[in-house]
Amino acid sequence: MTAVTMTRLDHSVIDAPSFAKTDLPRALTSVGEARAWMGKTLAGWDVAADTVDDAVLLVSEIVTNALLHNAGSNDTTVTASWWYGHLRITVSDPDLRISAPDRDDDERGRGLMIVSMLATRWGETKTLAGKFVWIELTTEWPR
Repeated sequence: MTAVTMTRLDHSVIDAPSFAKTDLPRALTSVGEARAWMGKTLAGWDVAADTVDDAVLLVSEIVTNALLHNAGSNDTTVTASWWYGHLRITVSDPDLRISAPDRDDDERGRGLMIVSMLATRWGETKTLAGKFVWIELTTEWPR
């Protein structure tokens, strides 16, 4: 796979995105660890509090899905990258099935509806080991 990076000519790139990664064991206690890690990471990057709150909720929903809805045994990897008002979060998931938001009348499982409402964009990318779910949040960036 070849990656191509393009830069607009009217803006200069003065620094690289902030990037962080954590590997979490496949246990339900990892949901709380993911929330704490995300909050601490984004606060360290001076991300606005409302964006941190949304990101913490979103990572909680996606990590919960990754842990509950598959039979994998590998750790779950969570990444975050931040660059000028653009946040991207990924969560590894060994389940190959594509997720779909549940119906409004379902008793439980409304996590992807929350993701759809809060995220600027989200989706899934299949890999040889399963898939990863990605979430993007875009905020105003002070100039």
